[in-house]
Amino acid sequence: MMDLLVIRNNLICMQEKRTTIREITKWLKGLFSNPRYVVVAVCVLLFLVAMYSFTGANFFPIEAANARYMLSALAQSQAAIIALVITLSLVAVQVTASAYSPHLIRLFRRNHAMWILFGLYAFSVCWSLLVLQLLKTEPRVMNFHMANQYSIYIVNQSSIWHLIPISFEHLVLLSFWLGVVTFIALFYYMWSIFTLLDPKNILEELAKEAKREIAGQKIDAYDPIQPLIEVTHGASLKQDIATMRVGLKKMMDVTKTLIYDTPTVKDTWTDDFFKIYLLRDLQHVCKLFADADDEDSIIEEVITKCGVKGKDAANKNQNDVVFKVVLILKAAGVGAANSKLEKATWSAVTSLREFGKNVMNRASIITARLKKNTLDGRDESARSNDESVLSDFIDTAMQVATALGVIGKAAMEKGKDFKKVANEAETCLEQLKKDAMKEEAYTIVVEEADKWLAT
Repeated sequence: MMDLLVIRNNLICMQEKRTTIREITKWLKGLFSNPRYVVVAVCVLLFLVAMYSFTGANFFPIEAANARYMLSALAQSQAAIIALVITLSLVAVQVTASAYSPHLIRLFRRNHAMWILFGLYAFSVCWSLLVLQLLKTEPRVMNFHMANQYSIYIVNQSSIWHLIPISFEHLVLLSFWLGVVTFIALFYYMWSIFTLLDPKNILEELAKEAKREIAGQKIDAYDPIQPLIEVTHGASLKQDIATMRVGLKKMMDVTKTLIYDTPTVKDTWTDDFFKIYLLRDLQHVCKLFADADDEDSIIEEVITKCGVKGKDAANKNQNDVVFKVVLILKAAGVGAANSKLEKATWSAVTSLREFGKNVMNRASIITARLKKNTLDGRDESARSNDESVLSDFIDTAMQVATALGVIGKAAMEKGKDFKKVANEAETCLEQLKKDAMKEEAYTIVVEEADKWLAT
């Protein structure tokens, strides 16, 4: 029995060791997969090797004259390099902002690689100048034994000050090491700028910034997808279809963040965004994609994805989400009709038809439950909650009727080519009206449908 316990304990210890080794290996892989950590590790390794070579093994004694010359050349070359980098960076920012959007200036201003590079160069230049000023050739700081032997001045390795045990060689070595670090950081900065100048990465950063502003409630009267619109428009001028598709995808990602992360559609700014800004923006985007002959992107990114998620939300009784998605489909349908995108307009109408059906089914279930609870004399608070939910569903059904009416009217104005779409919108309105006539509580939905059918 004791042997079995010992074997069991040994197996547990081996298993724990393997787990620890796996965790360390995983941590190292994650550490060195990040280019920043690789750069830092290389710089530290170079510093340690240089420290040992210069001061520990004393392979390369530092002469005062050579140190003075190299420090002066290092400071001058670094100052020239950083001036050139700043100039070229400003030119790149100006060209990119002119080609796409002035909002891109904020992305470059928040680029950490740029400020890290400037800080490293500024510190390195100042440090080289400081060491150059401290480096003297008077007898009090020189090793005269070696100077007499080789007829040269050697930087003394003794302490500069009695209280601070740092030699001149360490100071000079640090200047050289900072030069190596700034040289490596320059390549990292160039890689960062080249990455940021890619339009797809620009759109990704703009989308992240918009989501951060939405999460922090810093949007006020600001349209978070306006920068994405501007970059997409710039891509359309260059006939860059791939970038346009990415721009549309990021727009919808930000819009979905507004849908699912904001508490209620009753919020003033959110309400204005979905009723004013989104209508304007999606109409503009539909026109861009119509000019690029890429109607399928509108169907895939706007209508299909929003329609599926919104239908699921309707089944889950998430009424604010449904309301917002209906507004998106309304904006997309009107924009598609105005841009003469027949397939996209048809898809918007059919999606709204499914919405109307789901919303009315949910409303019927709640109405039946209300009647049953009233007859059974159930809790007043439960009935009050059901009445509030039913009222929201009726409002959403009204919005569906309005959306179908607006899209049908826009399709009718486009002539006989859109007659099929207009007839489908009219049929959907009639079906919605028929479903609403089943209950007296849905009278306002019937009136809204009649208003658009009359036009």
